[in-house]
Amino acid sequence: MKVDLHVHTGYSLDNFTPLHKTIEAVTKSGIDCIAVTDHNEIKGAFEVRKRAPFRVIVGEEVRSKEGDIIGLFLKKRIPARLSAYETIMRIKDQGGLVSIPHPFMWFFPGRLDDDLVYEYVRSGFIDMIEVYNASAITLMSYKKVTELTKACPDIAKVAATDAHFPYEFVGACVDMPEFSGRDDFLPKLKQGELIMKPGFLYSTFHQLYNVFRTAVLKKPHLPVEIPEQAKIIKS
Repeated sequence: MKVDLHVHTGYSLDNFTPLHKTIEAVTKSGIDCIAVTDHNEIKGAFEVRKRAPFRVIVGEEVRSKEGDIIGLFLKKRIPARLSAYETIMRIKDQGGLVSIPHPFMWFFPGRLDDDLVYEYVRSGFIDMIEVYNASAITLMSYKKVTELTKACPDIAKVAATDAHFPYEFVGACVDMPEFSGRDDFLPKLKQGELIMKPGFLYSTFHQLYNVFRTAVLKKPHLPVEIPEQAKIIKS
């Protein structure tokens, strides 16, 4: 099965895509399962899980004091601005798995501090790490992260879209054996093959514009869903 472990919805600050558009884009991409990892929020993950025809893992991309950390298989939202260590411990306290998104990305304020990436991976605190991020690969040190995974072979490797917009669901993912739940997910993920399809560099600027639109122009960032009845009347 093909799994994309880093996906955003309109519940992220830098995304205005309606949920039905996200679901439609994932379905067309041929992905069998996604992890919805909105910024500092899990409501979107639960909403997509209720509506989607594919499997959904509830996750969150948490902005810790030292940078972004993804938690997967979450039950409750992890608050932002905790230390990286406390963020990781809160994920694990829920029985969740910890992933490091876009490590070593140059000029990106959301990346986890480089020294902490090395420290936490080597200490066994991290379950998986993004080797390939389709939205940011041109800005990420691919060499550094591949060297790290070679030095620490027990860590699972991830390829993901980091998609915020429908055109970003290009199919970057992990093709892994079918899993039944959280307990067998990690060993199955380690058996997977990375599918590294390139995304779009200009999506970074699109995201920055959406943050500006929300924070400066004070426009609401949650997507507006058109009820089915309204669609019928309009047509």
